[in-house]
Amino acid sequence: MLRSDNTYDYQSEYENFTFPDYFPDDNEMFQWISLIDSIGKVLGEVNNILSIICLVINLAHFLVMIQKKMRTSSIIILTIGISICDIVVIGNTVGTLIYNMLSSNICWPQFTYLSRLFKIISLFSEDSLFRLAPWLGLAMAFIRALFLLFPWSRRIKTLSEKRLAIPIILVFFTISSFISALVFSRYSIFDYDTWVPVEICGYPPGYTQPMFTIQVGRKIILSYKTAMEIYAAVNGAASIIPAVTYPLIAVVLVVKLLKMKKGRSKLFSTRDAAEKDHTTTLVILMTITFSISQLPVGIFMWLRLIYPFHYVLYIALDHGAKFTSILFTINATCHCFIFATLCSQYREVVREVFCCRNRKNVSGA
Repeated sequence: MLRSDNTYDYQSEYENFTFPDYFPDDNEMFQWISLIDSIGKVLGEVNNILSIICLVINLAHFLVMIQKKMRTSSIIILTIGISICDIVVIGNTVGTLIYNMLSSNICWPQFTYLSRLFKIISLFSEDSLFRLAPWLGLAMAFIRALFLLFPWSRRIKTLSEKRLAIPIILVFFTISSFISALVFSRYSIFDYDTWVPVEICGYPPGYTQPMFTIQVGRKIILSYKTAMEIYAAVNGAASIIPAVTYPLIAVVLVVKLLKMKKGRSKLFSTRDAAEKDHTTTLVILMTITFSISQLPVGIFMWLRLIYPFHYVLYIALDHGAKFTSILFTINATCHCFIFATLCSQYREVVREVFCCRNRKNVSGA
């Protein structure tokens, strides 16, 4: 690959450096690489199929959640924020799959400037929102736990108001975007070659189009190596902290839920109490699924930081991103079924949006 004179030469940071040899025999290393690549290929296919199916489900879930009947509390607004994160991350996988299918056509212009620009934007969005989703879930669980621990506090009750969810989302999104900017702000798009279509494509004679690539184009305060190390450490912590905190909050929610069931307050009707129980159960289940899906992400990030030059491990972690993507997709889709199972209002809105609204109008006429 040609390198523009304007690109940042981060290879100089590794001059006079001896790369460690983790395998005494190269054949053993290649056998491991072959095995990992085979597993990674299967994971990639599973991830693509799941992403297509689950994207449709999550779009339907988002359409239900944004209805006026559903937008009643900060927990629901935070869930809508999580749903947006899920759709963007899963949609990026589906969009990449579609682009790869289109670009496999020899007549499709390769590596256009627009495609490289869109790639940077999509990767930045995916990275920011992938990190944001579990923190919104953590905020949701924290608010519910505070509400149960201090049910008569006016300040705590204000946290359940839907107007406060938007500032929470914006604050976490700003922090997550800043972390992503540590890496993505360094990349630039460079002209590196010329695409010449074959004659059968039907382009005018002599038609050519520049090809572009994405490279590290600038050094911003820190070197690329240092920035990547900070990014890996912070990004790993951003996944592990919620994953470890979720079970602690879940224990608090379970204990309070059991106490509420044993000594039910007479101030609420049985139906109101049941709905509050269902809300708590919903949050508990969402914290469990978040914890399962986020812990491997943080561990993989830290392993990259600890073993930056372990080539086989690097390939395994690269394919491991497909595994964590599968977990993320399953976790996102579980939210839809959790709501459908525990929330009667959600089921009612689903019927209104997708099933019975037109029938009621027809029967009423």
